[in-house]
Amino acid sequence: MRDKSKKTSKSQLKRIRESLDDEISSDEEIQQEKKSYKDISIEEDDFFETYDERKISMAKKYLRKLDIIDNEGSYDLSSLEDKIQKKELANNLKLSTKIFYKGHKLSVTCISVSDDSKIAYTGGKDCAMIRWDLETGNKTIYSGRRKLFDCGGHFEQIKSICIQRDKNLICTAGVDRVIRLWDSRSPNCIDKLHGHTDTITGLVSEPNSDMNQIISVSYDKTLKLWSLDSRAHMNTYYGHTNHITTCDIAIRDRPLTGSEDYTSRLWKLSADSHLIFHSDNSNNNKINTPIDSVCCIDNSTFLTGTQDGSIQYWSQFKKKPLLTCNKIHNSIISIRNIKFSDLVFTGGYDGAIKAWKIQNNQIINLSANIEIDGFVNSMDVTDKVLVAAIGQEHRLGRWETVKCAKNGILVQSLEFCSVD
Repeated sequence: MRDKSKKTSKSQLKRIRESLDDEISSDEEIQQEKKSYKDISIEEDDFFETYDERKISMAKKYLRKLDIIDNEGSYDLSSLEDKIQKKELANNLKLSTKIFYKGHKLSVTCISVSDDSKIAYTGGKDCAMIRWDLETGNKTIYSGRRKLFDCGGHFEQIKSICIQRDKNLICTAGVDRVIRLWDSRSPNCIDKLHGHTDTITGLVSEPNSDMNQIISVSYDKTLKLWSLDSRAHMNTYYGHTNHITTCDIAIRDRPLTGSEDYTSRLWKLSADSHLIFHSDNSNNNKINTPIDSVCCIDNSTFLTGTQDGSIQYWSQFKKKPLLTCNKIHNSIISIRNIKFSDLVFTGGYDGAIKAWKIQNNQIINLSANIEIDGFVNSMDVTDKVLVAAIGQEHRLGRWETVKCAKNGILVQSLEFCSVD
C-alpha cells in the first residue's frame, strides 16, 4: 500500500516553485549585500587610516578638485579667445574737442567713466569724491574731509576708484585703508569694507562675472577679493615683497598688478597662483625700477610702465618683455587702453598724453598727442572719450610739484573714421 505521506499535490508543487523563486531573489539580494559590504569596508579603511595618511588622502582629493577647476577655467578661456577679435582703432583715431574742468581742491588721483561716456567719478587728495557730468561740467561732491572721522566719507586721501555697474555702486579706497561703497543714485556712503592694513592703491571690478566682485591691492603687499553681494572679504593673495602700486584686469579671474618690488604679476585667483615678470631694459638686463602703472591689452598681453619713463610690452607666455621703449616720458604714471584694441594712451608729467599703436610686437607713437600740464595720475577711456585725472602732485606722494598745473579733469573727445 502506497504511503500517503509521499503524495505530492499540485498545491504543494506550486509552493515549492514559489520558494525557489524566493531563493533566487535572495541571491540577488546577497550580491547587493556584498556590494554594500564592500562599500562599508572602504569606509572602514578610511576610518582606520593614520593621521598622516588621512592628510595625504585629503590633499589628493583637493588637488583633483583643483584640476577640475583648472580644466573648467581653461575651457572658459579658450572659448573666450575664440570670441575675442582685437579691434584695430589706432589708425582711425581723430582727436576732437578738448575741455578741462576744475573741481578738487588738491590733486586728482583716480578716475572711472561710465559705459555711456556721460558720467565720470573722481577721487582726490582732498578726501572728496566728485561725480561729473562730462557734457555740461556739472558736478556733485560726495562727503569727505581729512581727519574728520564722522564726515560720512573718507577722512584721508582717496587713491583708487571703480564703478560696479551691475549694482549701481561706486567703490573708493585710499590712505584710510577702508573701501567705501556709494550709491550712484544718491551721494551717500552705504557700506564699508575693512581688511587691508595699509594704503589701498588700486580697485578694479571683475568683468564678465555674475559674482559681483571687486579686487583691491595695497601697500600691505596683498591682493584681496571682495563680494559685493554679501559685502564680505572672500580671499587674500600673497606674492609681492613690497608695496603694490597699481592693478588692472581684462578678463575675470586674471588681475594684473605692479609693485615697488620691480615686478608685475599676472594672477589666476581660482588656483591661487601667479606668474612673475621682472623688468628688463633694452639690453635684456634686469632693472630695479618700481612699476607705477600696468594695463591689460587683452587676455594674454599687457603693458607696464616704470618710474624711469620706460614702457614694456609683455606676453604671459614669455618671461622677458617682447619690447621695451625707454624714456618715452619722464615717468610713466598711467597707462590706459580701449580693451582688446590696438590703441593705448600713456601719461606722465612732461606736458602731454601720448597715443600709441600696438602692432606685431611693436609700439608705434601716433602723432595724436594731447597737451596738458601736470601729473596725469589716472586715465579712463571709452570709444567716445578719454578722461584724465590731473594734479599738481603725483598720486602716491609729493616728490615734485608742477605749480602751473590745475587740479581737475581733462575731457578729450575721440572720433574714429571707421570702426570694424
